[in-house]
Amino acid sequence: MLIFLLSVSTSFASVIRYRVKSGDTLPAIAGYYYGEENKALYIIMVNHLDPGKSLKPGKILLIPLVTIHRVRKNETFRNLAQRYLKDPGKAHALAILNGSEEKRVLKKGTMIKIPFELFYRVERGDTLGAIAARYLGDEKDAVFLRDYNRLRNLSDIKPGMRLVIPLMVERVRHPMKTKSPAMEIKKIDTSLYRKDLNEAIAQYDEGEYKMSIDKLMGITLKMRENLILKKDLIKIHKYRAFDFIALDETVAAKGEFMEILKLDPRFRMDPRTTSPKILSVFDDVRH
Repeated sequence: MLIFLLSVSTSFASVIRYRVKSGDTLPAIAGYYYGEENKALYIIMVNHLDPGKSLKPGKILLIPLVTIHRVRKNETFRNLAQRYLKDPGKAHALAILNGSEEKRVLKKGTMIKIPFELFYRVERGDTLGAIAARYLGDEKDAVFLRDYNRLRNLSDIKPGMRLVIPLMVERVRHPMKTKSPAMEIKKIDTSLYRKDLNEAIAQYDEGEYKMSIDKLMGITLKMRENLILKKDLIKIHKYRAFDFIALDETVAAKGEFMEILKLDPRFRMDPRTTSPKILSVFDDVRH
């Protein structure tokens, strides 16, 4: 039996109390609140539900959401991490989740999103990559999950260990229905991430590899990949790979190159402008 606990007090966690109606299903409820039926997993976790059983009408479910905090004068990510996450050491991760940097001065009135945290008990056969893929939606976020739990290596987990998983799930808006929703085209707004991407590339060029990784990770954590142009998504993976290679984290770098080749199997790098070390790692993946 899997055991999941909501780690934050409902006295300040953003939760909606939903009374189950006849005919309700977990995927349908998740689809209504989150916009994605597969996020029913979060509702299951928080409410300790058996997904194989039908919901009983009248049952109250907690629907967890991010907490939105309006910054007051002189507040910092460290203040907010202490207040909401009970750990000032999570200020760095909180900044990443908001596409920012821990040392950045927060302007009064800025809206900061606070994740709700869930505890996960590691089972035999688990890997951080698999856990990140299941709960954060992307295997590559294993690095973020490692840092959030202050582990030294991606392999530093064992059965029985408790991991904290921060989730940034927001309630979706429900626009008026159209005659053909399937035909709606999502317009990609590059202004939502281009500045961060350019800053991350500049940080790589300046040798600030860890900061660059954090900035790039922040982009994909706060935005769905289908809202990022393909060419920019490739660039994000490419520079994350470059950063990892510079930090001698070859396995993580190969994972980034694999994602690039999934997006574009014909992707190649110019040997005239790419270092032999990077080319060697890329060629290992390509072949």
